Amino acid sequence: MRFGGTVELHLHMDICMSFEAVAALDPTIDADTYRREFVGPERFDSLVAFLDSTEGHVELLQTERGLRTCMRDLRAQLAVDDALHAEARFAPLRHIEGDLSAREVVEIVVEEADVWQRGGLSCAVILCTLRHYSEAESIETAQLATALHTDDLPVAFDLAGDEAGYPLATHLPAFEVVRDAGAPFTVHAGESAGAESVREVLDHLQPRRIGHGIRAVEDPDLVARLVREGVHLEACPSCNVQLSVVPSMAEHPIDALAAAGVSIGISTDQRGITDTTVTNEMRRLVDAFGWDRAVLARRQLDALEAAFVTEPKRAALRERLVESWA
Repeated sequence: MRFGGTVELHLHMDICMSFEAVAALDPTIDADTYRREFVGPERFDSLVAFLDSTEGHVELLQTERGLRTCMRDLRAQLAVDDALHAEARFAPLRHIEGDLSAREVVEIVVEEADVWQRGGLSCAVILCTLRHYSEAESIETAQLATALHTDDLPVAFDLAGDEAGYPLATHLPAFEVVRDAGAPFTVHAGESAGAESVREVLDHLQPRRIGHGIRAVEDPDLVARLVREGVHLEACPSCNVQLSVVPSMAEHPIDALAAAGVSIGISTDQRGITDTTVTNEMRRLVDAFGWDRAVLARRQLDALEAAFVTEPKRAALRERLVESWA
């Protein structure tokens, strides 16, 4: 099956590096070492085990050269997916072990994202705070997002990390900073924790988008609420299988959620550790659920409608997307 253009909303750029990028930053790393230390196993026992595995990537991204290499490598990967719009997210406070300040880290990534846009790839940058961070660290991240956000190149805010182990309440003041500034945001929920995590986020934050959110399927009333409130789910199927959130691709809730009318897109989450692309994800969904081109195109359009872009840019992207899938 031939695919069209893609829209990827859930993409942790700092755990996506290819072997070529890693070897450029550390020539002592050969292909076998890369596979062993930078690509995850077929299965992790838990989200916490996965989070522990990200250190190798992040250690290489403590310098300007590392960050620019990562962003340029990711741009090349997105080109292979025929990406029309992509949103790169990362936690800036994980990248200040060298000489860079958190603001400098974000400015470097935003500069590279601007190069993406000048080259024809629409994009946004999303700054993640992490569940185990303090209130002050979350507010610092939120303030960076609001300070650097523009309509031309949106800088949004996100809460990621171990949702089952740390409360949402710690981070509510940071979301208030973002909302008061009128900046965009998303939030991880319904991945390592169940439907109640999704409901909590909806009740407290009223987001347009939720990262993952797939365990909402455990509560039919919650699924109906997602449809009613028009909340988009940023689904990452292979990652969910790898992190043992679901037993297999064939048992992934994406098909049931889409059939129920939930707006839902297709993303990779972490291309490096999961060793996937959006194109691979679409092939796996075709194999698992028999999705045809119309269904796959609908998922891209769902993602575009939830993307952090201005309405004129959304309209232009919609025209390109529809043409690419025609």
